Amino acid sequence: MVNEQQGPLSVSEAARRAKECFERIRLTIEGEISELTDRRGYKSVFFTIKDEHATLYCKMWRSVYDKAGIRLEVGSLVRITGRFTIWAEKGDIKFEASSIDLAGEGMLRQKVAQLERTLRAEGLFEPSRKRPLPAFPERIGLITSPRGAVVHDVLRTLRRRYPLATVYFAGVPVEGKGAPEAITNGLREVYRNKVEVILLVIGGGSFEHLMAFNDEGLVRAMSKCPTPIITGIGHEHDNFLADLVADVRCTSPTAAAEAVAPSTEMIGDYLQSYLDRMNRVIDLRMQHARLRLEKFESRPIFCDRYQLLADRSLRVDYLAQQLSKAIPQRIAGIRDRVATQEERLKRAIPGALAADSARLDLLQSSLSSQVPRLLSLEKRGLAASGERLKSTGKNLLAPYANGLGLAAARLNDLSPLEVMARGYSIGRTPEGKVVSSVAQISQGDELDIQMRDGLARCRVEDIERAQVDYLDMDNEEHGSGE
Repeated sequence: MVNEQQGPLSVSEAARRAKECFERIRLTIEGEISELTDRRGYKSVFFTIKDEHATLYCKMWRSVYDKAGIRLEVGSLVRITGRFTIWAEKGDIKFEASSIDLAGEGMLRQKVAQLERTLRAEGLFEPSRKRPLPAFPERIGLITSPRGAVVHDVLRTLRRRYPLATVYFAGVPVEGKGAPEAITNGLREVYRNKVEVILLVIGGGSFEHLMAFNDEGLVRAMSKCPTPIITGIGHEHDNFLADLVADVRCTSPTAAAEAVAPSTEMIGDYLQSYLDRMNRVIDLRMQHARLRLEKFESRPIFCDRYQLLADRSLRVDYLAQQLSKAIPQRIAGIRDRVATQEERLKRAIPGALAADSARLDLLQSSLSSQVPRLLSLEKRGLAASGERLKSTGKNLLAPYANGLGLAAARLNDLSPLEVMARGYSIGRTPEGKVVSSVAQISQGDELDIQMRDGLARCRVEDIERAQVDYLDMDNEEHGSGE
């Protein structure tokens, strides 16, 4: 309805009336944010929404914006409710929003962001949970749509780079309402085949079409899977929750296949590095063995064959010298002991007889003073004493006689004359030194050969060296020969 105007209005009045009219109209508008001014300290948040044909400048009080609990970004699709208002001083028309919500994809992103904050608080996206990939997996799990070029691209990449691996493929729907549950079942199936790594890939699509990879149930199933998971979702502008929980995130299915499959060149380089390390280790051990062999080879015992017997030869010579000194000393000692025993025996016999004679005299005088009736008894006692005296003398001499016989026998055994009596002889140089080895004489030397019944002077015509044997050591220490 149009009201008749009585006269022209002032600008302020016209602006006031227009403001009253605009503020009576409450509208809900949907559009995309093209500009945003959200600064700390401002009482309002200013933004511009647009569609294909128009642009609208909007504002929202800070308290109302914070209460809405959303975060606006340029490009977000929003649905706002409010009314128009006029700023009379500048003649600007603004739409003052009293409520705001994300619309379309924006709503989905808000839900995903809230779920991400919840799962991140639980620690599902922590880097410490990421597991390393096996260097050379033999069993690879592949989960993707059975239709399309993605599965062929992945299999072709694996066959080209790493044909040694066996691929266990689970074809599942990756879009739509039942996709999260199907992908979770695919994870269980490939895990039952004891795969070493799992590829979860899709070629791409819009944010709404890929919402299965933001499903909470799928993300939790991936976090509990003991096998490392690689995602390759062909949507580079966004990180899905499945990418965040995966052990490795790739930008495309082909990149995921390349991440899990080492190339033949890489395997060759890897094996060559091990071969080089083995060769270095073998060379180092050979050098150590060669040095040890040279060390042993340089020892005197391997350089001079006589070194094996040098210590024993020195010991034999030493024992021979000790023996040559010990025999005369032993004989002299035995002679001294025999002389001592002889002197003791000579002194002991007369003393024993003198004591007995004195006792006999005493008995005779005692007997002579006895009554005749005791004479016969005394005579018998005297006879018994005489017998005891004879027995005592024999007993006193017997130990000394036996000891003298044993000493004489031992002296006879140790006598060099007794050894020569058995056919042995002793060779001496003209200076009197005993010859115990052919190394002490030379051809043409004169020797004195002492035998049991005389001495023969000889000249050395020829020398024949005998092979030294350990069993002949005892014979050589005597320095004797026939």
